[in-house]
Amino acid sequence: MAKPLDKNKSRGGIGENIRVILYALIIAFFVRSVAYQPFNIPSGSMIPTLLVGDYLFVSKFSYGYSRFSIPFGLNFFFR
Repeated sequence: MAKPLDKNKSRGGIGENIRVILYALIIAFFVRSVAYQPFNIPSGSMIPTLLVGDYLFVSKFSYGYSRFSIPFGLNFFFR
């Protein structure tokens, strides 16, 4: 004889997927705006060390923060 499904175990589906996607977006936004930011080298001004089209991640801890460190230039903490 089969046991009835427990309500807690049957949760999931779309609600769980949306929650996981939101958590991933929040973590990605935090990492990108506070810790590291990806850049693409657009010109050959850094040849021979960096080539056109190279991708790199820059640590924001090394360079400090300004109002331009936050996406869209929002001025929350800096004046």
